[in-house]
Amino acid sequence: MIHEATELLETLYQPGLADGRLPERKGISVTLSERERQVLGWVAEGLSNQEIAGRLFITERTVRFHITSIFNKLGADNRTQAVAIANRLGML
Repeated sequence: MIHEATELLETLYQPGLADGRLPERKGISVTLSERERQVLGWVAEGLSNQEIAGRLFITERTVRFHITSIFNKLGADNRTQAVAIANRLGML
């Protein structure tokens, strides 16, 4: 399973997509919003939902919403996996 995931990531990897777009695969393109990219960056730095909410002047619930959206778009199950996938795709 890990081998298959690694192969999938390698086929998806296209450096230089700093605009938040994930590489296209089979005609599907996924885009992270500016706010999602901002939240993901702070998740990668290790900030808690509460810390992110404080920086953005939003509620923790809204931060959780953004993180859930990021997980769904990246196909991640947790924060560590989301950061690893985003890093592998050249998004961080």
